[in-house]
Amino acid sequence: VGLLASIVLLSSMVLVRPGPRPVVKSDPLRDVRKSCKNPSKEFIGLKNIDEKDKQLLLKEHNQYREKVAAGQEPPQPKAENMILLTWDSDAALQAKAWASGCDYGHNEPEIKKTNKPMGQNIYMKMSSNKETLEKTFQRYIPEMVKGWYDEVKLYTFGDSFSYATGHYTQIVWKSTTKVGCGYSYFKDDDGWYSGYLVCNYSPAGNG
Repeated sequence: VGLLASIVLLSSMVLVRPGPRPVVKSDPLRDVRKSCKNPSKEFIGLKNIDEKDKQLLLKEHNQYREKVAAGQEPPQPKAENMILLTWDSDAALQAKAWASGCDYGHNEPEIKKTNKPMGQNIYMKMSSNKETLEKTFQRYIPEMVKGWYDEVKLYTFGDSFSYATGHYTQIVWKSTTKVGCGYSYFKDDDGWYSGYLVCNYSPAGNG
């Protein structure tokens, strides 16, 4: 019995012996930061986008896609074959990574399998109170997505791409099928707290 036990133990030791560590290449599109790019800004943290958050973000996007598809945004025509958006985890990871840098502006997210571009919408929510931003994310999701959609007031069907309406057109772009978002918190050098929402869309619209 003792011999058998020794053999089993030896076998176990061989099985768990670690090999060389794999080389992990840096991927700036997916690497989440723990500090703002601008040292004058204080990184606070990242919102964990849970299932309830995901469903609310999808709901807010898809209600506007359904509205436009049904021809309820005159004078725009009905949209044929516009499908509802689903959640894309890689798009969300890239959005989270970009939001973690606290840099308000666009980057160039890519679809992992094809390296083709994703679309991107960004929104900044500011408050003098940190807890207001941290505890009210779900409450502000409808307001933030509506802020993008409201660019429809400036849009004329058939117009070429415009920065003034690009957030709206990305939301309702027919060939876009997926979305993923990230949200960070940081403190500006002027003492205000910011909540930074980044949503990436696959495939990209506005093309």
